[in-house]
Amino acid sequence: MKQTELRRTQAKRELSLAERKLLADVQSLYSEADTAVGELDGLRHSAELARDSLQLTTLRYKEGEAKVLDVVDAQFTFYSANSAYQDGAVRYWVALAGLQTLTGVLHVP
Repeated sequence: MKQTELRRTQAKRELSLAERKLLADVQSLYSEADTAVGELDGLRHSAELARDSLQLTTLRYKEGEAKVLDVVDAQFTFYSANSAYQDGAVRYWVALAGLQTLTGVLHVP
């Protein structure tokens, strides 16, 4: 009888630990996805501005008003900003996939 009670108590503790771990994991992934989606707008805007700057710099170069170094610098800025945006998008999708895996809800927004 005592052994059965001890097993029951141990099982309750293990279940409680598993529930707390699952809840912590869900909260962590939700926070990660929320943070990532909040950053995406800023990263997207930066990439768009860098693209526009590259286009303008290229036009200025074609008209003889800018140096080739200006074009290279604008290209580097654009690729860096675009890469940061892509990294942010991947971060969001990974967190979302983790949430979907934990909750069992596979839905693409």
